Amino acid sequence: MGTGTFPIVGWFDITHHIRYTGTVSKIKPVSIKEISELTGVSIATVSRVINNNGRFSEATRKKVQSVIREHDYVPNAMAQWLRTNRTRNIGIIVPDITNEFFAKLTLDIQQKLFTVNYSTLIYNTNEDPVLEKQYLQAISAQNVRGIIFISGGGQNGCPDIPDVPMIFLDREPHLQDTRTNYVRIQTDHVKGAYLAGEILVKKGCKNPAILMYKNALSPQSDRVLGFKTALNEAQVSLKREALLHVNRVSYDDAYAVIKKSLERGCIFDGYFCTTDWLAVGAMDALLDHGIKIPRDAKIIGFDDVSIAAHGRIPLTTIHQDTNGMAHLAVELMLKLLNNEQVEKFEYYFEPKLIKRRSV
Repeated sequence: MGTGTFPIVGWFDITHHIRYTGTVSKIKPVSIKEISELTGVSIATVSRVINNNGRFSEATRKKVQSVIREHDYVPNAMAQWLRTNRTRNIGIIVPDITNEFFAKLTLDIQQKLFTVNYSTLIYNTNEDPVLEKQYLQAISAQNVRGIIFISGGGQNGCPDIPDVPMIFLDREPHLQDTRTNYVRIQTDHVKGAYLAGEILVKKGCKNPAILMYKNALSPQSDRVLGFKTALNEAQVSLKREALLHVNRVSYDDAYAVIKKSLERGCIFDGYFCTTDWLAVGAMDALLDHGIKIPRDAKIIGFDDVSIAAHGRIPLTTIHQDTNGMAHLAVELMLKLLNNEQVEKFEYYFEPKLIKRRSV
């Protein structure tokens, strides 16, 4: 888990172009007026393309962006802010930047926003509701145009949030019904966990267990529901001692909980772990105890992060489409910023079962 002490801040520098490769290069000065002359497009239309705001044809967009790339044009963010009193910053609240799932989601969003000339202010809360509230206050003071919230929810609810366009990713917020400038995007966690339970049953598990995070965050609750539904339909019971909880979503916590369970004589023939890192920690504890996988016990995770394919035994897991969610989040944020109507306020991505060698 990350410390969450300081925000990670990204921005446009008005004298240098900072590329994703980390190199810094001088920019050849070029103005909107010069872009207009080079493209034969009006200054107003060039401005609309740069700000992705207003009406223009796809051909015009490609023509303007081609000149922008050729001349390494970077908008003068400070001048825009002074002129409009509005930055081109989007705030991102993330619960744990050390978690690969959240890190990849955040990076994909940041890169996609950069392509449409938006910068990001990234705040890591370390799953701390106090930090979350403080960062929301800080992010409001930065006069951001919108917020992408990959946190909130759970037992403490969602703290007061600024009245700016918001995209909620992965977790279900607690909002007043009167709020309309927001969208929720998440994987269908219930269906994903159902797939996990279904394959364990098909592989012959009669005495399964579930390893989960102790906090009642909406993805965790949904995954427990989906798993239990699959077992109930197959008339497979889930014993009370088969509900295993960790204090933190980490390899070490998972290893310790499974080790303690085994020492008490609680041995199960199947394990559904609500994240891949929990699954890897659980798997190593089982292997170190002499339990063969998948012969003696089968194990499945959730997320499909890189460790799933490269552990001691490649992990069967449930895949989440982070790139697709990031793309949709940016697309819908731009619509909200431009006061365009969105089709709906909730979007669900289909989970996918990835079969490897642990089941």
